[in-house]
Amino acid sequence: MRANARRTAIALGVAAALAGAAASAAEPQAALEEVVVTAQKRTESLQDVPVAVSVVTGEDVLRQGVTQIDDALRNLANVAVTQGPTGLNVTIRGVGPSLPQTLGGAAGVSTTFDGVYDNNDISSRLGFYDLARIEVLRGPQGTLYGRNAEGGAVNTVTANPTQERAAAFSAELGNYALKHVTGMANVPLTDSLALRVAGGFVERDGFLSNGQDDNQALGMRVKLLYAPGENVSLLLASEFSRVGGKGPGTTGSFVDAPSARVAYTNIYPTNQRYDRHGWKAWAQLDADVGIGTLTVLPAYQDLSQPDQLQYTGLTQSRSNDADGQAIQRSAEVRLASDDASRLKWVVGYYAYTLGQVADSQRAILSLNGVNVTTLTPGVSYANALIIDSPVANTRTTTASTERSTAAFGQLTVPVGERFRVLAGLRHSKDEKTRTAFRPTTSALSADWSHTDWKAGVEFDVGADSLLYATAATGYRPGGFSPAPPFPAFDLETLRSYEIGSKNTLLGRTLRLNASVFYYDYKGYQLPNLIPCGFTGAPACLNPASPFNLAILNLPKVVNVGAEIDAQWAPTDADTLVVSAAYLDSEIRSAVVVRPPFPAGANLDGNALPNSPKLTFAATYRHAFALGGAGSLTPAVTVRRTGASYISIPQALPVVNQSGYWQEDASIEYVPASGAWTLNAYVKNATQEVVKSNFVGSQMTLQSPRTYGVVFTSKF
Repeated sequence: MRANARRTAIALGVAAALAGAAASAAEPQAALEEVVVTAQKRTESLQDVPVAVSVVTGEDVLRQGVTQIDDALRNLANVAVTQGPTGLNVTIRGVGPSLPQTLGGAAGVSTTFDGVYDNNDISSRLGFYDLARIEVLRGPQGTLYGRNAEGGAVNTVTANPTQERAAAFSAELGNYALKHVTGMANVPLTDSLALRVAGGFVERDGFLSNGQDDNQALGMRVKLLYAPGENVSLLLASEFSRVGGKGPGTTGSFVDAPSARVAYTNIYPTNQRYDRHGWKAWAQLDADVGIGTLTVLPAYQDLSQPDQLQYTGLTQSRSNDADGQAIQRSAEVRLASDDASRLKWVVGYYAYTLGQVADSQRAILSLNGVNVTTLTPGVSYANALIIDSPVANTRTTTASTERSTAAFGQLTVPVGERFRVLAGLRHSKDEKTRTAFRPTTSALSADWSHTDWKAGVEFDVGADSLLYATAATGYRPGGFSPAPPFPAFDLETLRSYEIGSKNTLLGRTLRLNASVFYYDYKGYQLPNLIPCGFTGAPACLNPASPFNLAILNLPKVVNVGAEIDAQWAPTDADTLVVSAAYLDSEIRSAVVVRPPFPAGANLDGNALPNSPKLTFAATYRHAFALGGAGSLTPAVTVRRTGASYISIPQALPVVNQSGYWQEDASIEYVPASGAWTLNAYVKNATQEVVKSNFVGSQMTLQSPRTYGVVFTSKF
């Protein structure tokens, strides 16, 4: 009760500070800066885009001491980032990582970096250096983004070369032995050629007692921009990154009781090794061809992951063939109308391939003095659930490929001065193959086709107010179940209906955006255990277990919700940012999940994971002028997240996460010259322990209390 009262007092304090700022009507006001996005494949003002979009700027990332994407997006309405056993996953409005890629699935939220789709999270763990902004698009983006954008899209945009000579440097120190350094140099080589080089590294000890859940990464990016005139430009870019350390981890022991907290402990050995090397190269050609702008965006990505990962008490050694390469190739060609044209249109073609080989081996490991070869599958040993072969050193090798092609177009037609009609269409085809070489040889292939559409209307209520309504679809392709006989599961689809409003008010000092939506979600891909070994059923993968792991498609899920985003600068010194969301998620499918313990449960009527009914975040910042000495700006954030499930199945009470408060605070000093800044921060100040995901019989957690100091300098 005292904790809740204290947190309520903090929230009321923010409101009181806001009221005090509003009372200072005599103080000068400054209009909010315009935010530019490329959410619809063209450059537009945030307030002109008929999509629910939130933006996190590169300046915000530096100020907050952000090293991972979960930090960057934590204050956005209806957006959750969870830590899974193989990386970070984004959920938007309850739609996201229902099925890990390791089980043959794909993400439900598309992630792109400088316009290039990327199916791995190596960049999200590296730390965002030389960042322009992160755009978060809510709702299905099937027309322009295609596969895996049924829940939305997260676009990370890094800074491009300019004709201005510049450099920047930042250094950060914090608890858990955090060291984080980034740097950038921008050099104009000629009047039409500019080079930008940026890089960084981060080192942080693990949050868990055995050293897991750490962050060890480094990277470098090089961009060369050739712009001989206003009508043509060519960008060539390359980036290398490496993520190491002990990698993701789970709690080896915890107490699940209302009055108890989950401990950041792990009873297992610390021999886990996490090693991923990434290299990518891409180019972007933009040329005015008379009828519009032609954009060509080819990309090549190479990911190596010779990991030794330890989950649920086992050691999994993965060293892929061909140096552990997972190779992505993509190309997008599109033609778009001029940004200033009232008749807006874009047409294009997209192609993507992914090829990867997984080579895994079960090693001998002792758990509490018991050798793994003597453990029985399906039985829990000190929170370690053995669900596969009990034979040590069992080696499996599989190769998989994905191919996706799509043609798309979108058109916005003005009807009078203030009314516009929008229509879009995209036809996609996905093909997947899976070949197992060990312990037996088998080959599978399947393909899926889907047509997404979008229709909507826009109306300018006033010069700075937009009202829009859209209906849109998105989908996620199918795949293959991970257990024999490896049956294919179908794609899942989402149809969305949304009404939104975007407003710039009070002399352009208040930005107020709101939306309501209804989701009709079909074919949700759900991992489940199905009976095996009896007449007419598949043979059991494990003789000691009566279930095989399979993927089911739930017939129907409905999500209904509303969001509001506001930013107010009542004076030059004050800024208030508020986001709030309501989400009602309901599975309307009678399906029984059968975890190994307890006996199973019917999911009908339950909510999807990561779907709290109410979320709220508010940040208040006030700058104190110090005369000729510069300025000092303290800031405080309060965040409330309602109760939710963290994973399926809900038959286990441990997957329930109760509602919680979190508080962040910072104070920033900027000298009068503005040449450098010093910022001290604390995040999750009251050390609220929050469950993030449930894997086998193990729990992953969100970050504990972190604090640090960030120094930045610009030249």
